[in-house]
Amino acid sequence: MSVRAFTIWVCLGLVCSTALARGSRVKVLLLPAQDWRSSSPFVSPGQPQQTKHNPLKHLQKSFIQALQASKQVQVIHSVYATNRNSPSTEELLLRGFLQLGVDLYRHIHLSQSISSLNKGLDVVNRLHVWSWMPHLAARVYFYLGLCNVDLGQPENAQMYFRRAFMLNPAMKIQKGYYPNRTERAIRAAFTDFRASLHVPDLPPQFDPGKVMRQEKADAAVFVYAYKSGTGHTVLGVRIIDPGLKQGHFDREFDSPADTDIDTGIRALADAFLSCARLPWKRMHKSGKPYKLIMDTTALYTFYAKYPTRRFFHNAGFNLSFSFPVQHGLDIMGAFELATSIGDPYHDMVEGLTSYRVHVGASYYFQWPWGQIFLTPGLSIGYLGGYKITTNANCKFLGPDGPGCLPTSFDKGGNAITFSLSVLFGVRLKLTRVLFFRLSAEVEGLFAEIPLSGHQSMTDLNFPIGFQAGLSYRFQ
Repeated sequence: MSVRAFTIWVCLGLVCSTALARGSRVKVLLLPAQDWRSSSPFVSPGQPQQTKHNPLKHLQKSFIQALQASKQVQVIHSVYATNRNSPSTEELLLRGFLQLGVDLYRHIHLSQSISSLNKGLDVVNRLHVWSWMPHLAARVYFYLGLCNVDLGQPENAQMYFRRAFMLNPAMKIQKGYYPNRTERAIRAAFTDFRASLHVPDLPPQFDPGKVMRQEKADAAVFVYAYKSGTGHTVLGVRIIDPGLKQGHFDREFDSPADTDIDTGIRALADAFLSCARLPWKRMHKSGKPYKLIMDTTALYTFYAKYPTRRFFHNAGFNLSFSFPVQHGLDIMGAFELATSIGDPYHDMVEGLTSYRVHVGASYYFQWPWGQIFLTPGLSIGYLGGYKITTNANCKFLGPDGPGCLPTSFDKGGNAITFSLSVLFGVRLKLTRVLFFRLSAEVEGLFAEIPLSGHQSMTDLNFPIGFQAGLSYRFQ
């Protein structure tokens, strides 16, 4: 590969990475709404369980529209909730376990029902069902509670009922449908749930951070409602952003008037986009982002100052490790091996092999698509001997051929070299831990210790290298 072609390749990589940076959008995960207004889980027969106007739906819709208007935010749903007309295999499995458990409960096969419901519960926990269909997960807990009541285990039953209300705090049950002892257990569980409720916090067993990592989201949002001390409805929006000091921030609305809410929602969206430390204007500062990065790259090098009539090519490999020190700064150490592969006029008749050890401080800037880094440093190397000639007889007839004299050769001796180096590169994200690396490096030899022959710096200096390969980030 020619130097010109390699340079074009590097430039194209940088242009593509810039385009990726400009085209990236922040993903905000939409979590289910939380309605904590209920004061009792029971309704009388014939009493409507839901009002026709749900202010939470209006609040959620308004906030989504305000975020998407920026063109920098993509509001996403859980991968399991994106297509309700074609449920996933996991959801069908959960529904199957739930339906089987309900049928067994109704036929008073309580032990078998609990076994089926527990299998459904495994799916609930594995898929974080609370983050996309909490009503479905609440039914699993609710029927586990019913089974435990009938088995004479009210303590276990209340635990399951409480978790059902945590998942679906607006759940309603027809009064008189279940026996008195069952209603007492349900009422006690609801009372305990209300006493432990801290509005607007999600229940302790819910982990938004884990769900956000699963969905590859940068932030999450949910709307909520509760009754104030005076009895009127309070509506709120909670934005969860791990980059914030508190991890989240909220905006509540005391008035249900649509005009007031719409105005406040637009102001909240603007504040979120301008103040929140989102990925396009921050790097993750929550501790060290990784333990180390290992780079394995192929290497192409040529020397700006060379003893042959035209510059000669060198190929090899590089192995380097970057250790994080603080935000935006790594310490880099690398080993490099390169050997000459000829020059256009074949002046170099005995090749040159070089070994280098690099150390330096790597400054990097990170985005969701990868990172750009700049690494100034020091290199200590070993240059092997080489032999060059411009005598055609020596090249074609050999060193012992007619017309080839010992004085026709110029020999470079072995030497230990010291140089200053500057490395510039980009890592493009392929997976969470794997990156594609492109980089360029320039060195300048400033001292050497000759081991044999004349000093090489007078004829050979300023190596310029290009690297391409893979980076692995150890978490």
